[in-house]
Amino acid sequence: MGGCRTLYAPSAIGLDGFEKQRERTAIQFSGMTDKFRDKMKEFSGGDGKNMIFTEDLKNMVYLAENKPEDLELVVKMMKRYSRYSSYSFFMSIIMWV
Repeated sequence: MGGCRTLYAPSAIGLDGFEKQRERTAIQFSGMTDKFRDKMKEFSGGDGKNMIFTEDLKNMVYLAENKPEDLELVVKMMKRYSRYSSYSFFMSIIMWV
């Protein structure tokens, strides 16, 4: 038999593009990565007054390392984002009416 092709090849699921965006984000945040992480920890925890924006969540996903604290932060941010994203969408509709 010839070579083996799988449905989940890196290019088929977009891993190449993800890696490129990770590199661009790392360059963009060079020297500020730890400060950004600390700010996102502050925003995603606690009292619930702060919102997580789409760009913040995407940037944290790209900056996350294979460390438990980074993965935990991404999960917290996703939960906070999902809690308020539907609210902000609803409020934007109300504002247009």
